[in-house]
Amino acid sequence: MTTRRTKDAGKKAASAIAELSRQVSVAVPLGPNREAEITRLMEAVKAQTTQPGEIIVEEGSNPYVNRNKAWRRAKGSIIWFLDSDVIPDPDALEKALEIFAQTNPEGVEGHIYGIIQRVFRWGFMSGHIFYTRKALEKVGGFDERFTDWRGDTDLGWSILDGGGLILYQPLSRAFHPAGSNTQPNLETERLLYDKHPALYREAREKGYLQCFIHD
Repeated sequence: MTTRRTKDAGKKAASAIAELSRQVSVAVPLGPNREAEITRLMEAVKAQTTQPGEIIVEEGSNPYVNRNKAWRRAKGSIIWFLDSDVIPDPDALEKALEIFAQTNPEGVEGHIYGIIQRVFRWGFMSGHIFYTRKALEKVGGFDERFTDWRGDTDLGWSILDGGGLILYQPLSRAFHPAGSNTQPNLETERLLYDKHPALYREAREKGYLQCFIHD
């Protein structure tokens, strides 16, 4: 009896994951000279143990503008933001959807490993993270005043400020094989501080982020 119940529960969970996966839109910002990266990423998405409903790639110089364009024309209720320079593990989508199937968060952050590491709660790295469409609509998506620095942190903090829940799924993994060309920008650093002073101070005091603004 226990074995049968276990099998039935497993089938039910697999069915829920399959249903959720069809509601996932992958959103990829693509900068110049990224052809080899995007080919590699597409192969990794096609190798997922459960397949998303669609993949949308938006090209341009500002990745936050590109991400906004992608999720706004997406059909899915869950947006999987992936950068072109990461390689998700084959079960990255499945493991993230297990969290959505078990609870009702506004976001699920995956684990980025390799040259670049994730900083959960204080970074919300948009290289590999999931948000619901409702959460994105509520905060207006990425603030396009950010260029290539702190815009992903701002989005996560905006969702938290609005009472949203973002959970971490360490089993949803994406490999980041190279370093980042992103450079600190004091103008957008100040913008992050001005928008979220309490969270910024906490991140600074606890050493969660490399912070550049001091009271």
